[in-house]
Amino acid sequence: MADVEIAVMTPTHIGEVHDISLASFPVSWSREDLLKEVYSDNSLNLVALEDGKVAGYINIWYVYDEADVINVAVREDSRKRGIGRKLMLEAIVRLMDKGITDIYLEVRVSNLPAQSLYRALGFNAIGVRRKYYSNGEDAYNMHLEIKAQKPR
Repeated sequence: MADVEIAVMTPTHIGEVHDISLASFPVSWSREDLLKEVYSDNSLNLVALEDGKVAGYINIWYVYDEADVINVAVREDSRKRGIGRKLMLEAIVRLMDKGITDIYLEVRVSNLPAQSLYRALGFNAIGVRRKYYSNGEDAYNMHLEIKAQKPR
């Protein structure tokens, strides 16, 4: 695996991020919405760069001491190589630096690889959101408390 660098998302990354979003989610964000996130004061948006190309990204919203992971996606040809984990770990560290103590996310009940990653990082399922996704699929609501621990 080539070196993967984690960087703050910039407008130059939006095209590649949008392509990954289209390939990863049934309902993708628009380029305009992704661009708005780059300039938001309450968003953390990171990209994983491999040989100068976007291999994955993460969008997080935060307010006060809580954060919500909105999207995590890795380009199909870059999956199963630790890029999602690297994005999550960097995001957790950056959120800790901002004083965030609690991180939440939703994950499809069918997305076992993502659930495995989140559990390995210390997230716990705290509930189920029935019919959360547009196709009617349920989501697990997961939580990580980071005031008492650092990510594994």
